[in-house]
Amino acid sequence: MARSDQERLNESILYLSGVDVQLADDVNHKITNKALAGQQISLGGAGYWHSGTPEQHQAVRAFLLCVIAYLRAPHAHQINIDQAGLDRLRNSFRSKSVQQVNQEILYFVRKTGASLADLASASTRICHPTGTVDVLARTRADDNVGAGPVCYNGVKTWLFAAGFVSKRWLAKEGQQLDGNCANRYLGDGVELQPDGWDNIPLGYMWNIHKKGDKTTCHWGVSLGDNNAVACNNTDGSPNPEGGVYMLQYETGTNSAYGKFKFTDICKVCNWNFKYQGVDGKNDPSGYNIVVRQIDPRAVTTFY
Repeated sequence: MARSDQERLNESILYLSGVDVQLADDVNHKITNKALAGQQISLGGAGYWHSGTPEQHQAVRAFLLCVIAYLRAPHAHQINIDQAGLDRLRNSFRSKSVQQVNQEILYFVRKTGASLADLASASTRICHPTGTVDVLARTRADDNVGAGPVCYNGVKTWLFAAGFVSKRWLAKEGQQLDGNCANRYLGDGVELQPDGWDNIPLGYMWNIHKKGDKTTCHWGVSLGDNNAVACNNTDGSPNPEGGVYMLQYETGTNSAYGKFKFTDICKVCNWNFKYQGVDGKNDPSGYNIVVRQIDPRAVTTFY
């Protein structure tokens, strides 16, 4: 006997509970039109009758339910997986194992025990400024940071790979992330004095912004020992002592994705015209910038 739409939904919520109880509760809360959702996760007509196992079918339906909950309005921002998109997913998941589908479900959950070392590792492993970073298709094993990545987008990609944020966060806050709200979503952290700029711990995020203006900013991740990584870097700035101060990249990296000494990027930003006062003059203190360090373990907006 065929399942009713409500039975199909109930079974999928129960399956999600076996993967992550809090995720199951949140999905159940997010989906208001439960009858429609139960209908849309049906596998009928997609060839599952001669493929997979009952458990695999349950896993696929549970995954589709997560997509409905998080990759559509009102949760998602600038994303809308329509029925045609669901159909494509249903077809492409037919050959996936239960373990593979469960892994896709777990991308909607933060990774237990995500560490500073994980974030530092992600920021060095995910280093290719090519391709796209699509929320739906993204995995934590991907190693590209997207073509022409903006600095804070590089950071969010590394945060997801390290497990500090989930696809739920990427679909909402991550899609709204820009210079105007970066501190709101990535954290304010702690402001550092210049003599502490070379001592940001490994795995901390860092934020350089113009004095009195957080929207003029640069973001990256510390690798410890005054080493850092970031995307979309400024290559050089006028040196007040004459000539141009150029950022020295580690071999094989560049402005799109670069590794360098953190105090060097501070110098480049400090003397760059973007960070100067409205009158184009430097701050009398000699510092046009504010430097912050952010512990990703302490950011309350991550989920």
